[in-house]
Amino acid sequence: MTQEQLGKLLGVSRQTVGALERGRFDPPITMAYYISLILEQPLNELFDFESIEINIKNGSIERV
Repeated sequence: MTQEQLGKLLGVSRQTVGALERGRFDPPITMAYYISLILEQPLNELFDFESIEINIKNGSIERV
C-alpha cells in the first residue's frame, strides 16, 4: 500500500502518512486504531510504545 492510498483511506495527506512513518507525528488514538484495522496488524506491532518515556509534572504529562 502506498502512502497516498493509506492517506486517502485515513482522510489525510501523503505527507502526514510519511510523518507517521518517520515518527514525527503521533496520531490520535482513533487514527492509530484505523491504521491497525487497515493494515490488519495489532497496534503494538505498528507503534513502538516501549521507547516512549514520559515525565509527569504539575498534573500534566510531558514526552521526553
